Amino acid sequence: MTDSGGAMTLSNAMGSATIEGTVIRVDAEGVPAIRAKRPSEAGENGATNRLVCENVAISGSTSEKYAIRVVGREGSKFRNLCVRQLGQNRDGIVFVQSDGSAVTHSQLNVTGDPIVEDQSQVRTSGVDTGGTNSCEGSPFSARTNSRASAE
Repeated sequence: MTDSGGAMTLSNAMGSATIEGTVIRVDAEGVPAIRAKRPSEAGENGATNRLVCENVAISGSTSEKYAIRVVGREGSKFRNLCVRQLGQNRDGIVFVQSDGSAVTHSQLNVTGDPIVEDQSQVRTSGVDTGGTNSCEGSPFSARTNSRASAE
């Protein structure tokens, strides 16, 4: 595979979005699980263009790049996220120009950096990067009900 936007990609035309109760597996080399591109327009009436991910499990053997990349989406939130991608040089979540974002109550098991802050300040709380988690054992990975929405 030469290039893929990702298993789930938020285009630059998409405003805020929520991904909830979802399981993603990526084994193709260098392909992100979630990629949120920089929005082309500011949110209407003061709305943000943030990404919210809750109860999401990401697994697979892919290497290189990152599991998640968020660009220009200030205030993005990740809660109860489980990332387990053990291929070489795989980062967890990369935030680019996404100040005010947060990762809470999550498990990030990757071979690269669990969280990369590129021109971003990200708040973390209850994030386990110990390297022994398995997303399949997470309470939210067994959900059969998944929802993704966008505005």
